[in-house]
Amino acid sequence: MFRGCFTKKIQPEKKMKPDKIESCKRLEPPQPYRFSETVRGTAVGIDIGTTYSHVAVWSDKHNRVEIIPNKQGNKSTPACFAWDGTQLLVGEAAGKIPIMTDSANNVFGI
Repeated sequence: MFRGCFTKKIQPEKKMKPDKIESCKRLEPPQPYRFSETVRGTAVGIDIGTTYSHVAVWSDKHNRVEIIPNKQGNKSTPACFAWDGTQLLVGEAAGKIPIMTDSANNVFGI
């Protein structure tokens, strides 16, 4: 059983090198983003999070953002995957497999 979940990423703290610190000090401050007064059409946004993922659509026809549910009807999809030996499982199907089922072949924290 191969399994990957993006929920337990642990990394040691990295110290920045002095030359990198100086180059960061020379960067310009961020500029404010200017939104267009008129937005036409449809926009799709995909949030690929470390724990959950979401898909949303904005349409000028409805003038609002709507989060699109997945096949199971949920608006959030777990950011997990698993290989059960025959097929690749993604999202909720992968999240239903206990992580300790086969600890020798589990991968998580990517």
